[in-house]
Amino acid sequence: MIITRSWTVLILSVCLFFLSSTSKAASSVPVSKRDTLKLLLTETDIEKRQTMMMDYLYLHFLYTDTYDQSFGKVQQTINTVDAEDSRGISDFMRGLICYRKFQFPDAEAYLIKAITFAHETKNDFLLYHYYSVLAYTQVNNGNALGSVHSYQLARNKTEILDNKVYRLKNDVNLASLYMSLDLYTEAIFHLNEAENLISQVPDDDDLNKTYVYYNKGEVSFKLGQLDSLQFYADKLSRVNDAVLDVVRLRKRLTYFLLMLGHDYKQSISIINEILVADKLDADLDISNLAECYYRSGAIDSAASVQKLILDDKKYNDNGIRHRALIMLTEIAEKKDNLSEAYHYSKLATLEQEKFLKKLIGVGNISSQIRLDQNEASFMEKMLQYQKERTVMLIIIVSIVLMLIILILLYINIKQKRNIEQLLHKQKTREAAFVSSHEVRKHLANILGLCKLLDSPEIKNEDIQIYGQYIKKSAVDMDESLKLVEDKLRE
Repeated sequence: MIITRSWTVLILSVCLFFLSSTSKAASSVPVSKRDTLKLLLTETDIEKRQTMMMDYLYLHFLYTDTYDQSFGKVQQTINTVDAEDSRGISDFMRGLICYRKFQFPDAEAYLIKAITFAHETKNDFLLYHYYSVLAYTQVNNGNALGSVHSYQLARNKTEILDNKVYRLKNDVNLASLYMSLDLYTEAIFHLNEAENLISQVPDDDDLNKTYVYYNKGEVSFKLGQLDSLQFYADKLSRVNDAVLDVVRLRKRLTYFLLMLGHDYKQSISIINEILVADKLDADLDISNLAECYYRSGAIDSAASVQKLILDDKKYNDNGIRHRALIMLTEIAEKKDNLSEAYHYSKLATLEQEKFLKKLIGVGNISSQIRLDQNEASFMEKMLQYQKERTVMLIIIVSIVLMLIILILLYINIKQKRNIEQLLHKQKTREAAFVSSHEVRKHLANILGLCKLLDSPEIKNEDIQIYGQYIKKSAVDMDESLKLVEDKLRE
């Protein structure tokens, strides 16, 4: 029995969501050098200014307490650049600080106030961020049903904003939540949706790929699919080394592989390395650490870790607590401590009931989310189809018009040629008529006169007269030949 359920595994996706499109360099630029307050004052583009502001708030109030003392100054600046939303943003800042301090109920209260103000100003951009952070907070507060509902509201805002980057992040976050509830079919559905969006959004730093590949690898681990896990581990190994959190995620997939290969001692070593480096997102690794101790025979160490989970309030996930109680029950039975085994078994039953109640509520909302996403996907495909159909109709009409124009040109050229041929034939007939009548008439006259000149009885005065007649007929014949030539030239 591999214990891998985790509520705050969602914090793996916090970085993916919190660092919006302008924060690509956040992993390589120190927070202290990213003071964008002056830039906020000078930026005129509203969308860019809001994105810069959210980036600034996450970096300065979620990941570090260094800037808590500058809260008033930041609040004043925001009031200058965005007075309308400043009240809600102030509550959002307080919510981030409470989240960082693991004060999840207080964080949720502040975020709900921020959402109320954002609804008054109808700011869909801020509402998307507020709902998303509220969903993370509710997860850590043990409210899975509320978290799924908040994700759904955030998803609706991504549709209004028509932002595929936010939609991708929302899918990854929902997948992480469903994994924590062992709803792997739902998790895979949202991860597939996210993977389909990767090619449609900017991902120069491989951040989106990192979280999709990691989460798919984790699903494979939880389902015991070694080959699939190896496949996504290999994909993650080819991601840019500078990507935020990629080293830790690679280590996780590495010890997942070792656990499926029953190499628990090596797994324990890697898990301890991760826990030393990062204690914020610890519940997944601590649960697996207990499992490795248990499987390797170190049951006392396993019991110690599981009791730590039960004693620490931040591990309020019913699934994790139920697994911890089941393992403690088994350990107590092995030690023949039946009273302790009964105690833990009874507590495990209570946790199981709480967990099942959550699953019922989450399942109902999950079905609605899938229906909404399928409907949105269908509508998007229909719009795309209508655009393609319109383009195709325009192309077809253009082709038909071109064909009609070509046919008309062909008919016009053919008619012109027919007319030219008729004119040529007419001219040829006229030239033939002139040649056969006029020219031949003058030639006949000349030939007749030449016969008379051959007569022996001709007189000298007749020769002179005939010569004039011959000259006149030759001139007339020349005129007729010129007429024929002119006719042929026309």
